[in-house]
Amino acid sequence: KQVELLRQMNDQHSKVYEQLDMAARDVEQSNQRLVHDNRLAQHKIHSLTETIEGLQTLMEELQTQVEELKTAQAERNKRELAEQRRCLGAQSVSCLKELYDLQQDRYPTQSDGLWSTQSFFCGRDRPLDL
Repeated sequence: KQVELLRQMNDQHSKVYEQLDMAARDVEQSNQRLVHDNRLAQHKIHSLTETIEGLQTLMEELQTQVEELKTAQAERNKRELAEQRRCLGAQSVSCLKELYDLQQDRYPTQSDGLWSTQSFFCGRDRPLDL
């Protein structure tokens, strides 16, 4: 009976040791999986950090370009406005010259070379001969 009892205890110990061994193997496999997953996560974090830094640098460069383009456009607009004003000024001078020449053609008797407002307004009722 004692031998049988010892055999049963020995079998139970063997089963417990097998279960402990299996549990230890499972824990070791889980640990290896976690270590592998951790390495992958660290690599992913490093990769994403580099991507973010690259995008931040690119964004700063693009913001600089936007500011440069805004400044260049403002300068272009300023030059175009100045050119339009010059053209309008030239057109005004040309228009005044035409009026002056027209006045000279209508009233050639004036000797001072300048036309007076009186002579200009006196002839305004007549149609212009262009």
